[in-house]
Amino acid sequence: MSICVFIDTSIFLSFYATTHDDTAQLEGIYKLVADKQIKLIVTSQVEREWFRNRDNKIASALTDFEKFSLKEPSIPRFMMGYQETKDFKKYLTAARIARTAALKKAKSEAANIATNADIFIGKIMQLAGVYAETDEIIRKTDLRLKLGEPPGKSDSFGDRLNWEIILSHATSGCDLHLITKDGDFSSVLEPGKPHVVLSHEWKSRTGFGVYLHSEIRSFLSLYVSLVVERGKFAIENEIATYSHQVDIDNLRLIFDYSRKKYEAFEEFQNAKDFDDVCHAIEMLDALDGGLLSDDWAKICRGAIDNEVIYDNGLDNYIQTFILKAISRAGHLLLDDEYKLCILYFDAPDILEEYAPDDENAVPDYSQMDIDRLEEIYNKY
Repeated sequence: MSICVFIDTSIFLSFYATTHDDTAQLEGIYKLVADKQIKLIVTSQVEREWFRNRDNKIASALTDFEKFSLKEPSIPRFMMGYQETKDFKKYLTAARIARTAALKKAKSEAANIATNADIFIGKIMQLAGVYAETDEIIRKTDLRLKLGEPPGKSDSFGDRLNWEIILSHATSGCDLHLITKDGDFSSVLEPGKPHVVLSHEWKSRTGFGVYLHSEIRSFLSLYVSLVVERGKFAIENEIATYSHQVDIDNLRLIFDYSRKKYEAFEEFQNAKDFDDVCHAIEMLDALDGGLLSDDWAKICRGAIDNEVIYDNGLDNYIQTFILKAISRAGHLLLDDEYKLCILYFDAPDILEEYAPDDENAVPDYSQMDIDRLEEIYNKY
């Protein structure tokens, strides 16, 4: 099974904005392309849109950075003699000088197409190659637009051109991962999934599916999960059969499990209302047997990062699930994360029982794990 990937212009441009995207994600894509682990489809339309819009994106981000106030506030007279006040004024001045220098450097790099984002995007496009449109692809795109077929709004030629170029390079036995912030590729009924027409077209040509991601990090997370699951299965299979051959049907089952786990985590972390939370918990509960301690820690962190989840933290269904997560991974959380879990979900302090006499010492996690194993054993 191969993996084809398409990265939309909106994703590339996000690396110039004040988002949480960082160039390490671009480096991850570059390595996968270089190692021939994925087939990246870069269209000429994406290349043009990226180059045409990067200046505006950079200018907007620099304006926001420059607007942030570093003006010295009014300081009460009685505080003027404090050393802390003197330090505050000194550091504020230093911050203004540093910002001016950073802006000058950023503008110079941007003008020379030499920012970190420029370098990685350029390397990715050069390595993967840019797929150009042909007269036949233009004709098909024009027909697609006239028929009102997705993707894209009623007058959008660009999204449809991208899709026709993607289809022209479809490979049999290849899953397609669309990384885009553009909702025009997604299902109207299920926003986190691709439009049914696109899925049908791809599957009819390749026999495989289409998956939607709003960030590169989401795709990389799923890819790593898939590789780990494949590795686990290969090892277990080799021990059992002394064979280096892994059955493709079993790989598909492993991939499906990884995909379900990824989708469940995505829905949980991005839940927008009570029903979303409950549905995500239902999905995660169905995977319970395969979730590791790190997965439960991820659930805890997702719960304290999502306002919808912790605002409903005392709902019995949600609280019961989060308490289970805390009991399985509380010892993996940072101190502040653990305290927020206790606060938001009215959880008993499971670490208190294992705390040593010296308050600065580390709780006895080994004994906690032993007790948990005994509890599970006694159930059966």
